[in-house]
Amino acid sequence: MSQEVFNVERETRSFRIVTDQIVNVTWQIDGAVVQTNESVISANLTIDGQIPPGNWNVSTIVENPNGTDIHTWVWYVVPYHPGPPKPLAMVRQPDHYHISNTVGETRTFSVSLEDTYFTVYWIMTDAYALYGEVLPFDFQNHPGLIRRDVNVSFSQIDIPATTIGEFSVMAVLEQNDGSIIVTSWFWEIKSPPALSQPLYFGAIVGVVGLLLIAWLMRRLKN
Repeated sequence: MSQEVFNVERETRSFRIVTDQIVNVTWQIDGAVVQTNESVISANLTIDGQIPPGNWNVSTIVENPNGTDIHTWVWYVVPYHPGPPKPLAMVRQPDHYHISNTVGETRTFSVSLEDTYFTVYWIMTDAYALYGEVLPFDFQNHPGLIRRDVNVSFSQIDIPATTIGEFSVMAVLEQNDGSIIVTSWFWEIKSPPALSQPLYFGAIVGVVGLLLIAWLMRRLKN
């Protein structure tokens, strides 16, 4: 029985075996014995990143008076390529992420991180403009950038609802360690409701009509 595992060069990998009997364990890499454990029911082999890139067969042989068993991992180690650190990106949406307003109203958005300072980039785009983009996107130069707040733990912005449509409002929080948190809202801006005719208008028309009828009747009598 075998299974595949993967690592990048210089990473640490641990292998573990557990049995329901007391056994002696022999660990091998490509047939070469690298560790033994005697009279155990569990054992670990930890390799601290010194193995070069390649495909390796890591086997554990367990044996006792009742018999012998073997388990093998096919371990793929790929080369390490140094480069600039890639910030982690996490998208989070508040419970009220789907919000709506009427044209002419103003919506307040806010973000905060407890005991953490960050730079926040407020961005507003068409609701579907960022579909398919890979995070983290170029938020520092994004055409929808509205405002940037530097070295804050809380940020708030008021955005007027000026155009009917569906929009995405994002707060991109860049922390000092380079990690990124993206908070987004789906914002629907609707047209104002049609103005209904005041009720008193019908009453006025009715009164005027009655007065006109009374006036005509008096004219006919004369």
